[in-house]
Amino acid sequence: MERNNIFDDIKYQKGIGPKVGEILNQMGIYTKYDLLTYPPFRYIDRNIVEDENIKDGEYVTIFAQVITCGEIFTRKRKYIFQALAKTKKDNYIFLTWFNNRYIKNYLKKGDIALFSGKVRVKRGSFEILHPDFEIFQDDFFELINTGKIVPIYHTKSKLTQKYLRKLVFNLLKSFDRIEEDLPYEIVMRKGLVSLTDAIKNLHFPENEEKKEESLRRLKFGELFYAGLVVAKRKLEIKEKKVEKNYISKSQLVEKFISTLNFKLTNDQIKSIDDILKDLRSEKPMNRLLMGDVGVGKTVVATVAMLYAVESGYQAALMAPTEILAQQHYLKIKDWVENLGVDVELLTSSISENKRRYNQISDGSIKIVIGTHALISEGVVFKNLKLVIVDEQHRFGVIHRSSLKEKGVDVDYLVMTATPIPRSLSLAIYGDMDLSEIRERPSMQKEIKTKWVSPKGIEKMYDFIKKRIENRERVFIVCPAIEGGDEAEYESVKKVYENLSKTYLKGYKLGIIHSRLSPKDREKVMLELKEGIIDVLVGTTIIEVGIDVKEATVMVILSAERFGLSQLHQLRGRVGRGEKQSFCFVVSSEGITDDAKKRLQVFCNYNDGFKISEYDLKLRGPGEIWGKRQSGIPIFKFANFFDDFDLMKEAFKDAEKFLYSDMNLLKKENRMVRINFERRLNEKID
Repeated sequence: MERNNIFDDIKYQKGIGPKVGEILNQMGIYTKYDLLTYPPFRYIDRNIVEDENIKDGEYVTIFAQVITCGEIFTRKRKYIFQALAKTKKDNYIFLTWFNNRYIKNYLKKGDIALFSGKVRVKRGSFEILHPDFEIFQDDFFELINTGKIVPIYHTKSKLTQKYLRKLVFNLLKSFDRIEEDLPYEIVMRKGLVSLTDAIKNLHFPENEEKKEESLRRLKFGELFYAGLVVAKRKLEIKEKKVEKNYISKSQLVEKFISTLNFKLTNDQIKSIDDILKDLRSEKPMNRLLMGDVGVGKTVVATVAMLYAVESGYQAALMAPTEILAQQHYLKIKDWVENLGVDVELLTSSISENKRRYNQISDGSIKIVIGTHALISEGVVFKNLKLVIVDEQHRFGVIHRSSLKEKGVDVDYLVMTATPIPRSLSLAIYGDMDLSEIRERPSMQKEIKTKWVSPKGIEKMYDFIKKRIENRERVFIVCPAIEGGDEAEYESVKKVYENLSKTYLKGYKLGIIHSRLSPKDREKVMLELKEGIIDVLVGTTIIEVGIDVKEATVMVILSAERFGLSQLHQLRGRVGRGEKQSFCFVVSSEGITDDAKKRLQVFCNYNDGFKISEYDLKLRGPGEIWGKRQSGIPIFKFANFFDDFDLMKEAFKDAEKFLYSDMNLLKKENRMVRINFERRLNEKID
């Protein structure tokens, strides 16, 4: 007898075939397992309701026999099919379908059926328009669409709910038992239902309690395997021991810190201690440095790089955009060039003949900062030991690993200014040690944020003029528009020209956009910093790269068109000095309710973590971070926001389990190994 494998191609399941299989593939269903675990997005209770419990306007399922039925054509030739049925308690049901000629092929006089739909109660009889129905064919007939709680799925137009339910029902029947994919000990200890029962009650739950038990089991399974991935990476790092020659104490670091014109916060000091301790250990560093915009992560990264340099190594810092790489370069170069440390910038806009490849390969350039240009073939390091990646989730896995491969057993530090909710952090960075900077420099004041309607624009610009007269600088951000660089330039130019002739006539305005070369952008930044420009009008290119302490006002036009995280990043461009800073979000008339909620949350909170949690709730992790590039597991059942406690449990159990059988070679762990390799899409050595 042919073995029924849960991971067989769905096209080979009886009743499916290539055409239906192709549609199922478009729904993300490739195997029998995918169909068995395809989650309904809601359920309808179609359990039979007795006559005396039927109430007007409710959705009910009634058991009845068809007494008579037939077609009716109205004067305007509209088609109606009507049937009269009688319940077991001799109550009549009038059943009506408009413009559905197929019903006559399925419903006949004498048929005994279950009818489901919204009921009207009239003078002791019942009426249902367009009811779903299921006819009893014999005493052994099994109900699929009525007489129970039935699932409603997201489906393609060519696959009806009835057809998809039938596919799932028949597939469930073909398996007497589905082999467990979790360790038996964990299933028993956690009081989880079997995988067989979980899948059956996912689609056709006996009651609400069974449905919840099923969902908990399936959520835990997803989270357990996500936890195994994190535990595997963690274990690989923990087991690896490397040879390092970092010095015990760095005079270069001490000298650097003494030259700073500000005092490090306690969080910065602790983060530096964590990093230096990692560097001195016998294991490669694998650490996440998390902190909101403007809390001082770059200075911490610079300490790490100087420590590596004095120990005889090279360091590389990779940023996701050219302007952010340029900002890091200008800031770090300004800090360290008087210490005798040579720093190089590598981006795609720097021509080949200006790139100092030889000085990088002979080790005379100690720190290299750049974009993905760092991983090009021409870049060869003499002794790369420290790799720092800013905003890792904006790079692909290949980019990140390619840079690490340019050194031997490198120490790895990730920086992020994108506040990450705890659950997401556990999933993406669970294998990394965490250093968090929450404390802001004491000189910084909380930015005051105000939502401005079109009626309040004139008053806002009057306020801005006063700030300019106080020798403060202003950013004005135009919304991103479709049409590429040319359209973007025209949009910024229009705002610039309008403001020059109206509200800000007589003031010194500058313009910045993606069409400007890096050199020209740098020139504009310096002009703003030095006061040659009072107001800088630009696109979201302002979001990163411009660090001007004199800038105290951020104006975001058509703010409803921006996401919460982007609004927060833009606001972070001001408030870097000692003066009070302000952020104005200007909205258009008639914005949506979602946009209103978003702007209200933005105005209420300066805390990036609260904003990111709301953003996660609103949009989900895939849309915020990108699904493939970020390494975020995509769950069918678990929810990053609601299931954090279950996630912690599952990750803890996964780590403990993997440590007890590192290569999953024990006989009882065969199915875990198969499922894990399938999820990883690779063999476990």
